[in-house]
Amino acid sequence: MAVVYVHGVGNRFESPSDATGNTRDTLLRTLLLPALFTRPDNVEIISPYWGADGATFAWDLESANLTGIERLGPDDAGWISAALGGDPADVETALLALAKISLPDAVDLLYSVADQGPGTSSALLDFAPTVVKYCQRQICLQPDGSQLDRFPWLAHVRNDRELVRQLYAVSLPADGPLLEQLGDGDDVQHALARVLGRIRRELLAAPAGAAVSGARRLFGRTVATLFGDVATYLEARGTAEHPGPIVVDVITGLERAVRATAPGEPLVVLAHSMGGNIVYDVLTHFRPDLRVDVLVTIGTQVALFEELKLFRHKRVDVTRAAGLRMPLPPGVRQWLNVVDVADPLAYRASVVFDGVTDYLYPSGAAWAHTAYLRQPNFHARLAARLAVR
Repeated sequence: MAVVYVHGVGNRFESPSDATGNTRDTLLRTLLLPALFTRPDNVEIISPYWGADGATFAWDLESANLTGIERLGPDDAGWISAALGGDPADVETALLALAKISLPDAVDLLYSVADQGPGTSSALLDFAPTVVKYCQRQICLQPDGSQLDRFPWLAHVRNDRELVRQLYAVSLPADGPLLEQLGDGDDVQHALARVLGRIRRELLAAPAGAAVSGARRLFGRTVATLFGDVATYLEARGTAEHPGPIVVDVITGLERAVRATAPGEPLVVLAHSMGGNIVYDVLTHFRPDLRVDVLVTIGTQVALFEELKLFRHKRVDVTRAAGLRMPLPPGVRQWLNVVDVADPLAYRASVVFDGVTDYLYPSGAAWAHTAYLRQPNFHARLAARLAVR
C-alpha cells in the first residue's frame, strides 16, 4: 500500500531522502492514513523529488540580494514602525491572543514554526494526536460555544508560557499521562518552550523596518524560485513520447505507488502547490492510463493554469462563456481541492472542473501556503472528510 506526495516549487535537498519531511509524514501516519487504510502502518509514503530538475540561476540569485546598495532616500524604518504599530509587549501574549480566537489554529502555529528548525522533537510529534483529539472533543461538546466556553481555562492564562503548560496538562486523558506513547512529559513541554522562543524572536524582530526587509529576504528568493520552477517545468516538460525530467520524476513515483497498492486498497495522491499542476498534466496528457482513487490538491494553481490553457491537454473551446467545465482526468475517481483563505497561491477548482469538491481551510495565517501539511488539525480535518466518502 502506498500514498504519493508531490511537492511544490522551491524544494531543494542534498539528497532525495530529505524530501520525505519528517513532520509531514509523521502527521500523515498518525492522523490521516488511519482514515484511509485498514493497516496504516504498512503504507509506504512515496515522495517523488523533482526539485533537482527545477530552476537553476546563473548568478545564484544575486539579483535578489539588496545589501550594499546606496540608498536613494533617507532611512524609512521609523515611519514603517509607526505604521505597523508594533508593541514589544505583545511577544509575551501573541500566541494566547490567537488561542482565544481559535485554539486549534494556535496549535497549528506551534507546529508550523517548530518545523522550520533543524528537526522537530519526536515528543512534540507524538503529542500531536493527543492535542488534536482534545481540541476536537471540546468543540464537539460545545459546538455553539465561544472559545472560552469550550476551553474555560484560557480565561485564567496570563501569557504564552502558561498557555503551553496548560495546553499540555489539559490535553492528557483523564486516566493519567501517556508516558509510554509520549515519553517524558518534560520533553513535550521543553519542545513547546523552544517553539515559543522562536516565535518571540520573530516578533521582537518584526516591528520597524526589520519586518519589511526580513520579508524581502524571505520572499525574494522564494518568489524567484517559484517563477523559475514554473518556467523551467513549462519549457522542459516535453511530450507524451519524450517527457521531460520533472515529468519522469513524478511518473516514476506514481508507477511505484501503483505497484505497491494491493487489490481493494486506494491509491491516494496528495499534491501541494506546483505539484498539483504537474500531477494534473501527468494524469491528462503524459499518463492518462494511471488510476488514482483519491486526488487531494492543496494550495494549488491547477484551475488558474487551466484558465490560461497552459496544460498539454487543453480544450480551448471549454470556457465559462461556453457554459462548460473541464472533466476529471480519466483515471481519477475522486478529487478534493483545499484552499486556505490566506494563501495567495491557492485557487478553487470546482468552477473550472466537473466533479471536484473544494474545501476552504480558514486559518487566515501568514504561513498558510507552506504549512498545510505541518499543521496537525489540517490532517485531522482532511481525514474527517475522506473517512466518510
